[in-house]
Amino acid sequence: MRQAFEEAMGLKEFKPATTPLEALIDKVTDYPNSAWAQYVTGFLGWVTITHWGLEEAPFAFQKDFAEKAKKGLAFYPKKG
Repeated sequence: MRQAFEEAMGLKEFKPATTPLEALIDKVTDYPNSAWAQYVTGFLGWVTITHWGLEEAPFAFQKDFAEKAKKGLAFYPKKG
């Protein structure tokens, strides 16, 4: 499931820095928090839509999805 999500969304699982320089850059840019949040939020949305369908999602998710769709930011995966 994770591989299908990453291929569909173009996101890769967050990996922590491996060198002191990478760690410093991540700390200054707040990358770990933003990258992890993007990955987890994207995964939850993808799973909701591809496995249960938007109509079964909580109302708050449906509302957020509709707002993103108006801006062209919503992801509509293909089922099947």
